[in-house]
This record gives sequence, C-alpha cells and structure tokens, in this order.
Amino acid sequence: AYAKASATLRPNGYAGPLGYASAATMADYVLVDMFAKAVTGQATPQEAMEEAEKRANRYYRV
Repeated sequence: AYAKASATLRPNGYAGPLGYASAATMADYVLVDMFAKAVTGQATPQEAMEEAEKRANRYYRV
C-alpha cells in the first residue's frame, strides 16, 4: 500500500491554500500527535480530535 501512496498523496493544507497555517500545523505535529494519542489509548479518538482542532485553530485563528 505504501508503494502506491504517491498516487493519492495530497499537499499539506489540502484542499485549502498552502501557507503559514498549514506549514505551522505540520511542524507542530498536530495530525501526528492526534493519531498517536488515539492509537495508544492516551485519549479517545474524539478527545484526540478535539485537542488537535484546538491546536490547529491557534494557527488558523478560527
């Protein structure tokens, strides 16, 4: 499956614009940490998602 990943790979921030917010969210490992917390049981998937949303909003200023 990984060998074919480039066929469906999307840029950071997809489907929105590339820029400061998408780069900062990636550099802060928001998505990586969300996934790790959910799969290791440190948080429920819902809790991990809510925390990631709060962290991302720091950059997107929603």
